[in-house]
Amino acid sequence: FNGQGINIGFMEEGIPNSSINYNLNSNNCYGTTTSSHAYETSSIAGGTSGIAPGANMFFSSITDNGVFDSLDWLIFDKSVNVINYSAGFDTSYSGKYSFKTDYFDYLVKETKVSIVVAVGNINKVSNVSQPATALNVISVSSCDKDLKKAYHASTGVYDEYDNIIKKPTLLAPGDDLYGIPHVSDSLTGTSYATPMVTGIVALLMQEYPYLKSHPELVISLLSNSCELADGQTQIWDNQNGFGIVNYQNARKAYSQSMYGSITTLSGTNSTLYSRAVTIPYGSTLKVNGDVLFNSIYGNVDSSEFELGEIIEGSDIIYSKLKLQLINSSYNVFAEEESIGNLNYLTFTNTNTSTAYLIRVVLNGTKTSGDTEYYAFNYSIDSDKYLADIN
Repeated sequence: FNGQGINIGFMEEGIPNSSINYNLNSNNCYGTTTSSHAYETSSIAGGTSGIAPGANMFFSSITDNGVFDSLDWLIFDKSVNVINYSAGFDTSYSGKYSFKTDYFDYLVKETKVSIVVAVGNINKVSNVSQPATALNVISVSSCDKDLKKAYHASTGVYDEYDNIIKKPTLLAPGDDLYGIPHVSDSLTGTSYATPMVTGIVALLMQEYPYLKSHPELVISLLSNSCELADGQTQIWDNQNGFGIVNYQNARKAYSQSMYGSITTLSGTNSTLYSRAVTIPYGSTLKVNGDVLFNSIYGNVDSSEFELGEIIEGSDIIYSKLKLQLINSSYNVFAEEESIGNLNYLTFTNTNTSTAYLIRVVLNGTKTSGDTEYYAFNYSIDSDKYLADIN
């Protein structure tokens, strides 16, 4: 797979200043300001030597067009499937959630385009940059050659958003990268980790076209298939997210996907989905899930607020889910509630019984009047020893 048929959009300070690694023409560029940063990031995701060399690439300069016009051009004029955003917003909003961020959530939910965003390089806690604080985007931090979170990467959000927004989503290599054709210097920063994830998303979308219209499944699939970073002990933390992205694991985990919608017909504490699984003795089950957030932006008159206005954590409301593991006697053996709009559960089987049921339950009542979309993926560590997919 090479990303053929997948359209990748890039939002940068300018359009690429060189086309030596790919074909560049007026049809796939919006703006006149040029940027070496745009050339470098896109050479990682696609082009002649990138992760998805067969993908089509489109570029918009936010210097010339602004963030929102760039988004609209890429999504509505060029029909991109995934957007790479390696340029940052005003750092005064880092670690916070505003109507600017909310617009990204709105577009992901309404258009079903996946958006991959760099968390920034502030190297402080509670400083994930906008729009990486958006709930519906894939927020990428970077790791170094020792598989540890890179020293420069931003982490976490402000306390008022704790247990509401969980960032970053994951890590990808982004420290002292070299060997990219026609790029003389080594590259460091979350800006360069981000297109690695974007390229992987393009490959997965080519192999599994359903992902092109289900960003919630893209998030759960990537989250579930991560490998823990060096020193990481929890399935998620605000330094490493879910760990380091792993393309081959994601390919295997796709067949173990669960997805659906929460409608007004979903009753209080109702079961939304269930699936039987076999967990061998000594093996560990990992389940990850994601619910797309129905943004505030789509429910208010935009003239009533400034786009930069901060949204309080208490105003970010979405339905909560609960993950349960049921044993053969139909007893709840393990259970985890939502942490933000994410869900995750791990369970190591030390019992003789290997038959279990994963159950996804609406935790309480539905909080939004609109349909909400969710997805889950599971993996069992013994799966790692299966032969790789050819």
